[in-house]
Amino acid sequence: MMTQPLTIFVSSTSKDLSDYRAIARNVVLEMGWTPKMMEHFGALPESTVTACCAQVTQSDALLLIVGFQRGWVPSEAQGGNGTSSITALELDAARKHKIPVLVMMASETWPQNLCEKDGAAHAWLEEFRAGLNLPAEFFDYEVPTTDESKRLPGFRNKVKNVLLAHRERLALQKEPAAARPTADYRRSARIAMREGNCIPFVGPGVYGSGPLSTPELIREMWPDAPAAQACLATSAAYYEQTSIDRAQFLSEFARILTDHAQAAAPPAVHGLISRLVLRPTPLVVSACHDMVLEDQLSETRRCAVVSHIIRSRRGEQDGRLLVSVRGEPPQIRLADKLNLEGFDLVIYKPLGSPLLHLPEGSGIPSRWPGPDDDLGIDTVVATETDHLTFLGRLDNQHTQVPSVFHRPFQRRVVLFLGLQLDTWHYRLVLQVFRSVQVKFDPSHTPPIAVRTPESTMETLAWENLNTKTIHMDPNEFADDAEENE
Repeated sequence: MMTQPLTIFVSSTSKDLSDYRAIARNVVLEMGWTPKMMEHFGALPESTVTACCAQVTQSDALLLIVGFQRGWVPSEAQGGNGTSSITALELDAARKHKIPVLVMMASETWPQNLCEKDGAAHAWLEEFRAGLNLPAEFFDYEVPTTDESKRLPGFRNKVKNVLLAHRERLALQKEPAAARPTADYRRSARIAMREGNCIPFVGPGVYGSGPLSTPELIREMWPDAPAAQACLATSAAYYEQTSIDRAQFLSEFARILTDHAQAAAPPAVHGLISRLVLRPTPLVVSACHDMVLEDQLSETRRCAVVSHIIRSRRGEQDGRLLVSVRGEPPQIRLADKLNLEGFDLVIYKPLGSPLLHLPEGSGIPSRWPGPDDDLGIDTVVATETDHLTFLGRLDNQHTQVPSVFHRPFQRRVVLFLGLQLDTWHYRLVLQVFRSVQVKFDPSHTPPIAVRTPESTMETLAWENLNTKTIHMDPNEFADDAEENE
């Protein structure tokens, strides 16, 4: 176990986040570590920019706290470039020297009086937030108090969780490979399936290397994408930027999914899920944008597909839930007012699908009637900005993961099937688990992932989620489960 004290550089804008900086400093001290902050440097001979970046490179980690103001932008004479804020320059220094970066981001509910007013600065800030491409802990605004022990309690707890998680990752990295568990959890997974005590959580990995796989969708959206940008969120952002508007992007995305679905072979995982529906109103989670699984499951069952409204005309429905039923008009509900009585099966689709709200006369076939075109409903979480918008709303009771899902998540085994734990999916799972208040009771079977991690970082990410991994292809697992039934 790692016991060596760490040095943490706290980076953020100062004027709007002064109370949050102070809390972060105190939490670092409470852990027995050393905080480094610009206001503590004292008199130094070099420029502020040079001093800050030098201190970053001498730290063990950078704690980056991002609000909605750009902050100080050093000129070239001051050691900057006249465009990047001092916070961005500190981040660049950390990345250049491979210093771990721990990101905490203010949620979209942040007070408007604390947000950037200047148009150019606001645009820069949006691009900066969207371009971080790192797992983040989101926090809400809290009214400061004079009582130090009661100041910003929610933020204080989140800072502590972020630092503890980092300490655990470091400990895992130091742990000898031979000491790590190599147990086969297939039996536990089969028991959970047989007893109807699991929630399948499906990812695009169930499509292997086929037409609906993530690499194929990336190639369709951005054929010349650099290897470093081989991420669906980044590729979707590029595809949206090169479209006329959001409506055209959604229409083209729907066309891509429809064309690729017609060329894709049904994965064995879909058949497995069809046989798992043993409990009343079973719950399935799908992190795929297509509707192949939903079409299949709704063939013989009255199925509700629940997704979040990311955007709507004039913002009137933003954050609410779209409840789609095959062959029936969809409904719009608040997350804490959702009633699922009368359904045989519920599919929670947190990343939405353009096939759920096709405009009338689109010419793209879909079995799921869309809402009134005048509402401008958009459920798609595909680009980096979409992800940030969606994740930032999960702490609000009206826009969170539906409260009716909390008990199943707390009591059943989550079985991840083909979910690649990239940056954005990691954030999704982390936020969903925290939103539904999942507690990892030792007497309860932990989440199980059927997935062969592609990197050490993905392995550590699964471990950080207290998830046991079955290292095999999800469709092979489905075939194996059927043989052992």
